[in-house]
Amino acid sequence: MSIRISEAYAGRGANHIHINLMMGSRNGPVGQTFLSTLASPSPGHVPFLVVLQPNLPTRPLVLYVNKAEIKGDTHARLTWGASQAGVAEGLREAIQAGALEGYDLDDTLIIIAIFIGWSADSEELVLQNTREAMHIAVLRAVGKQGYAGDYMDGSLQTFNSFYHMPS
Repeated sequence: MSIRISEAYAGRGANHIHINLMMGSRNGPVGQTFLSTLASPSPGHVPFLVVLQPNLPTRPLVLYVNKAEIKGDTHARLTWGASQAGVAEGLREAIQAGALEGYDLDDTLIIIAIFIGWSADSEELVLQNTREAMHIAVLRAVGKQGYAGDYMDGSLQTFNSFYHMPS
């Protein structure tokens, strides 16, 4: 299986979510990266396997890597709680939509790097936004959903969560 890479963003304000996704075979570069990342936690960054419930990991396995250092109880609870649940639900919805038809779910691995800001404060919005971003990222990775614009369209203005070009 070739490496698949995508990204997705959902929500606005403090509870927005941004996911970078990489998917590939256990026996390829994604598998090696998966193992290396899982075995290399650092202060504030503890990669973990996503579960739908305790003792019920996603299929395919998803390695959750937080982009923002975990700071405080609320941020930790949102990361390991609502966001993890949103990843599991978003993946399940993408699979139900046919995203991984023909893929060997036992051989496929997914790594997500996910941003949750330190000011996030709503379990409901973090769950909803993570579910949406994960669903879209998986569909994009396998070519079942595109992006909303053409990168080369000069009329599109550069902006992101932290920057907006002056008018």
